[in-house]
Amino acid sequence: MLQQRPHSAADDLIAQTEAPLSRLLRLACRALQADWAVLTLDAPDGPWRAAASGEPAADDDTRAVPSLACPVTDPSGRVIGEVRVGLTYGDSPWQPDDRDTLHSFAQVIGTELDRQATHRALQRERLDLQVLTARAIDAAAIARALGEVTDLASLDLTLTELLTQTCHRFAPLLLCDWAAILHVDADGSRITGCWHADTLQARAFAQDDTTFKDAAAPLRQDDLHLPVMTFTRGQLRRLLPTLPEQGCALAVRVSSDARHSVLILFARLDAGPDGGTLPPGSRELPVLTALQRTLQLATDRARERADLVETRDRLRLALEAAPLVLWATDLDGTFTLSEGSALQGLNARPGEAAGHHVTERYGDTPEIQSLLGRIRQGERFTHHIHIRGRTIEARFSPLTHPDGTLSGSLGVGYDVTDLVQSQEAARQERDRAEALLELFRSLDLDADLLVVAGVALKVLRRVFGDGWLALWQHRGERLMPVALHGDIPEPLREYQQRGFSTTDGYAARILTGQSVFLDPDDLPPDVREAGMHAAALLPVILEAGEGSLVLSAYRNQPSPWSDGDRQLLTTAARTLQISMQRHQDFHALQVAASSDALTGLGNRRAYQHAVRQMRGTPFTVVLLDLDGLKRVNDQEGHHRGDALLIAFAAALRATFRPQDELFRLGGDEFVVLMPGTAHYTPDTLQSHLLCVTGALHATGFVTAGVSAGAASSPRDAQHPEDLLRLSDERMYAMKQTRR
Repeated sequence: MLQQRPHSAADDLIAQTEAPLSRLLRLACRALQADWAVLTLDAPDGPWRAAASGEPAADDDTRAVPSLACPVTDPSGRVIGEVRVGLTYGDSPWQPDDRDTLHSFAQVIGTELDRQATHRALQRERLDLQVLTARAIDAAAIARALGEVTDLASLDLTLTELLTQTCHRFAPLLLCDWAAILHVDADGSRITGCWHADTLQARAFAQDDTTFKDAAAPLRQDDLHLPVMTFTRGQLRRLLPTLPEQGCALAVRVSSDARHSVLILFARLDAGPDGGTLPPGSRELPVLTALQRTLQLATDRARERADLVETRDRLRLALEAAPLVLWATDLDGTFTLSEGSALQGLNARPGEAAGHHVTERYGDTPEIQSLLGRIRQGERFTHHIHIRGRTIEARFSPLTHPDGTLSGSLGVGYDVTDLVQSQEAARQERDRAEALLELFRSLDLDADLLVVAGVALKVLRRVFGDGWLALWQHRGERLMPVALHGDIPEPLREYQQRGFSTTDGYAARILTGQSVFLDPDDLPPDVREAGMHAAALLPVILEAGEGSLVLSAYRNQPSPWSDGDRQLLTTAARTLQISMQRHQDFHALQVAASSDALTGLGNRRAYQHAVRQMRGTPFTVVLLDLDGLKRVNDQEGHHRGDALLIAFAAALRATFRPQDELFRLGGDEFVVLMPGTAHYTPDTLQSHLLCVTGALHATGFVTAGVSAGAASSPRDAQHPEDLLRLSDERMYAMKQTRR
């Protein structure tokens, strides 16, 4: 073993990064004067020998004989194998710096393995590109065929000539063996072959088609309502008697009316072991549908051109492979390599940046300086770079000298602009959907208008990010703000708090049910200078008079309303409308559930709720019984009894205080809750009863009377049931004294 090696042996390692693994191992043997070198890589089923130069005495003795080993790592630092060199015989001759040399070889091998993995990935990308290219070529051919049919339809051709030319263009694209024109009417089917593939079987089948040109119609007019039709085996035997058993066919409807239908028939003579029908797949279905539409509308040229252009545009979709960028820089940040097709999107050419500093080429990108700092630290990282309107997903890896010191950085980047934009659009759609769901969930039935409006504006503000939102209510001759949320520019704050007149042109449109969306170009310059760059106003609830609600959104950045923004605001306004209506309906149900339908007073349920709320405070329970109700019902009819109950309720309202709560427990029993009344004297009770009785007599019920009893909390009792029982006892005591 040499005590010293030429310096060029280590320097040559980096230059060999594209050499095969076996060549690298031979270089290792030569540099270290070893007899053999073995590269072992880890695998799920155990280590395996990836390459070797020379052979040790036996595979199992590589660790027993004098040898030197070093781990091999991938770019992420993960150990993926081991490289070992050794002598077949003899003692260990290794020098201290031999380990550094072998470590350098291990780094080069790791780089080579990473390069091979990258190469395989690029090969897969190329295969994917070939598939996409084939699809694009296929789509272009289909689009070209449709365009030719469109052009033919605009010529002065007969329908038969047009369909014959169509078969010549589309049958090969659909991989068919034979095509024909099929006429169906009440008398039968008439088939005219117009194309066949250039095969012996197809030519023989085409020569026999005269045997079924006038076959009895196996189809009815009712069967021809689908644009693309398949046939059962029985229909095929009657329609095409000479079609092989494994053959299949489908038809495209061109025109159809009550008396006559015209179709194009496509057939495959050998559909494989499954036979059966020829179902349109993901490729055929849009093609056949577009073809059917084109031919069916051929007689109406104006409508035909519009539909065919739309169909052709849909089918002329080009698929592009994700472009790649490869670059390398030194520690100073100067490009040493710049290659890849994605450079075109950055207005650059391959190799053009070599020799130029990064800041010289892309200094207008704010994040360049921070990236250079991470590169100089030898960091290995992935970062999305936004440069010249494109988004590049870049992977940075450090480059080192043979002695392990940092020499620069290697980068691989993919243009993911379309992907990022699609993800952002999907995120925005998700945020809009979540906002609407949260808006719907957070609108509390028990909350008042201000609370509901505040919640709604807060949720919507989170989606739009900038600007502000408002909910307006029609009051008098103005629309006044019910709620405002967001960053309102100071020059507009006072103006919006004052509201705006309903005679304003936009307000008049909104109050008639129209939504108004104003982009930056639609607003006057002074409004934009004040900080409003876009506005949207949408009706929520429209009332005949006052009370109409209007939702509005404003932007303080010059950005127009997108279709998604418009849809979100429209849906939000509708959601608010539904919530407000539910709130009104819920309130009406609450009132109906807690009030007496005849008198409008609270019912027993309302009384129980109210008396529970008064516990712990002084109050009085007055229980009243309307005397004479049964006699009025029996002698004058129930309508007079109802009138007496209504008059009694009115007399109670007029007699007791505004803060006192009145309830009808049922029949002729009524209760008055008097909050804050710790003691209710008998004299006061008699005074109230005289007032109530006088009011009843004044309304014509001269035989009616009132009995009552009262109990106060906490003087007489504290529990509501005890108070009501005590009041009942005192009321009956009053009845007894009157008998």
